[in-house]
Amino acid sequence: MTLVGVTNANAAVTADYREEQGIAFPILADASAVSEAWGVAMIWGNVVRLVDPEGRIVAAGRGDAARVLGER
Repeated sequence: MTLVGVTNANAAVTADYREEQGIAFPILADASAVSEAWGVAMIWGNVVRLVDPEGRIVAAGRGDAARVLGER
């Protein structure tokens, strides 16, 4: 499994956030087109989508990723 974050924030803000939060996985910055492609027009808080290798969304929700993925 590969974990990737997506945000509409610019690269500098995203890099600072990753460092402040100790996030080890990559986050795609300036990625509004990516989030919109998965049905997330604006990101306010955590929106979680688990996508299988074929590109199908197999879990979705808002909030803590562990909680959303645990509900599937």
